[in-house]
Amino acid sequence: MIFFIILDNFINNIVDSASNPKLLGGSGLNNVNVVNVLNRLETPVTLKIGESSFVDISNNMRVRQRLSVNRVHRMLTYAGHLMQKYDIDFLHPSYEQFIRFMDFLEETECVSPSMLKYIWQIQQKFLTAFNIPFGPGTLWNYKPPSVPPSKPRLIQTPSEMYNVIHHKYSRDKVMNSFLSYTILHSCMFGWRNPSELCMLRLGDVDFDNHSIVVTEKKKHNRKRLLITDYPEIVNSRHVKSIRNWVDVWRPRIESSKSGDSLYITPCDGSPLREMQYSRYITYYVNPLFPVFKPYNTRHFCATGLLIREKLKCGVWDKFVVKRWLGHERESTTDVYVCFAEQFLKLAGYDWFKRILRQEKISNQGSFYNQGLFEMVNLGESTILGNNALLNQFSPVVFGDCRTKTNMVYGGFCFDKNRFLGVVGFWFVPFFFFSLESCNLFSNGCVGVGG
Repeated sequence: MIFFIILDNFINNIVDSASNPKLLGGSGLNNVNVVNVLNRLETPVTLKIGESSFVDISNNMRVRQRLSVNRVHRMLTYAGHLMQKYDIDFLHPSYEQFIRFMDFLEETECVSPSMLKYIWQIQQKFLTAFNIPFGPGTLWNYKPPSVPPSKPRLIQTPSEMYNVIHHKYSRDKVMNSFLSYTILHSCMFGWRNPSELCMLRLGDVDFDNHSIVVTEKKKHNRKRLLITDYPEIVNSRHVKSIRNWVDVWRPRIESSKSGDSLYITPCDGSPLREMQYSRYITYYVNPLFPVFKPYNTRHFCATGLLIREKLKCGVWDKFVVKRWLGHERESTTDVYVCFAEQFLKLAGYDWFKRILRQEKISNQGSFYNQGLFEMVNLGESTILGNNALLNQFSPVVFGDCRTKTNMVYGGFCFDKNRFLGVVGFWFVPFFFFSLESCNLFSNGCVGVGG
């Protein structure tokens, strides 16, 4: 917990340094929120170079360029950080200085193409505020390097995701519950994790109608109503539901800082932030499940919905998934159909019921036998811990890659049938061997006595 508090203070110092009044022309970035109450008639159409501060830029970006407050704050915070660290001045734009700066970042600092593109977008917002043309045929015609194709999406199967959800990452029960509840709820509702997860409020949950209202930060805080087909994830006392989180675990870490946030941090009870949640995943989850990312829960939900609709209706009902996830274009949903076609052969059952509770899946008989085979072939690695034996019966598989470390340290997943199989596999031979030894010993004793 102390580690996270120190890291939070470090990041806050960076943001404070980027909000230096000297740097921003007499006012910090915290005043960006004031643009919500500005009068459009009082906002100048264009700004003058040398007479404008970051506050003037923020007003122009919010009112004239119609950007969201969150986006304005992120852009100006990062621009202020760049101005303090490097020889670049966005308030006095110079094309030669900007090109030299971008070349330095690309060649010396080895900055990624995506980040170079983002810095160019920030510069464009400043140029628009100063009414300076940019693009082909103008002086400001910088072209950032092409962004490489995105990495393939990694989707965990229900058994793998079950291990991620129910693994014990720490001796602190509150931290384990926090990670388990947030990952499970994200898989069931498929919201954008962690942005929409951090914006949830207590009033967004309707326990009577087992529904929840999601605020889409990506789309200017637009609301999206989700009425789940699994009411147990909202109201049940027997699973890790939202009601159990609100009534049992949240009060244990609640403080005066919590407010009405649905998910709060285990360290001090403050509202959960995106960067903070990502650090929790990196520190606790990734050492055991290195491929898992918070956004994987959204991919899991989309694939699970498609497979469920295919089993129910016999067709890939993309409209249900598109509406549930809030996609604007159907092409975005089409990407998940390719994954669902492959996973239907591997895990053709209800994914959401699988992660809610430990059930025996009828078409997964070979999976249990495979786990037993892997346990036998691990040999000396069975001495790694008290739970290592059972962990090997829940191997963690990411894609088609199976690693020995993941099989040994995968999430603990208890199943009665597997446990009895292990006991029978080892105990029965040992029992007969012990019985035979006792018979030989008793025969020997009788011979000596005679």
